[in-house]
Amino acid sequence: ITAFILFKFTDVPGVVIGASALSTAVICEAFASKLMVRKFLVRLKSLIADHKSELTIKKIVKFYYPLALTSLLTLGIQPFVTFFIGQSRMPLESFAVMPVVTSFVFIFRGLGLSYQEVVVALIGDNMSGFDQLKKFGVKLAAILAGILILISFTPLAEIWFRDVSGLSESLTEFAKLPLKIMSFFPALTVLISFQRAVLVKANETKQITYGTAIEFVGIILVVAICIKYFSLVGAVAATIAFVIGRIAACGYLLPPTISSLKKVNQ
Repeated sequence: ITAFILFKFTDVPGVVIGASALSTAVICEAFASKLMVRKFLVRLKSLIADHKSELTIKKIVKFYYPLALTSLLTLGIQPFVTFFIGQSRMPLESFAVMPVVTSFVFIFRGLGLSYQEVVVALIGDNMSGFDQLKKFGVKLAAILAGILILISFTPLAEIWFRDVSGLSESLTEFAKLPLKIMSFFPALTVLISFQRAVLVKANETKQITYGTAIEFVGIILVVAICIKYFSLVGAVAATIAFVIGRIAACGYLLPPTISSLKKVNQ
């Protein structure tokens, strides 16, 4: 609503419209969440009133800081990728299409990201819900990646980029290859969300940070090599780096995830 009003009735730049819409959305979400959680808080307080918590600040910090570092690393990668894109071939075209490509992919990734909370909530203290959640995750990954692959490799991509996003014909053609490279990224998002959820449940949050650090370093190395030594177009180099970095992170998290499951089942 904010974006529509500013677009329709003002002449402010698009970047101001986008920033205003996001800020308004976050404020509205925070207010709505506070209202929605009130009745649950009352119920929880009544349940824990007679139980003394063994949770301490030290335990909270030990559990929390690796997850906080994970978020910082995830957000911190973008400035590095932007820097290397600026040094690449066709940087202006790459800067023009990357937000369109990544935001479209995020529509499908977002469903995978939210799966982490589902697994944490439903897997159970003894991981009894693992099998059913794994089956659901496989189906979710196949559906999300399948739909995005279908769009990426058919004329549907042109409809999105040209008619919906408003890119020119040349930029539409330019954006197709980066989208194809990222087409199965939603499946990797489902996988890493599942792995992270299991590790969170097992209190192995440090492993999540290590996995994110590997992804961070992997992305920087791959995008630098692709641009400096193979002279790839910036958008192509960046999307290749995102995919390889995520595969590296998923590969690293696989052994500790399996180990956490075995510990619980012993």
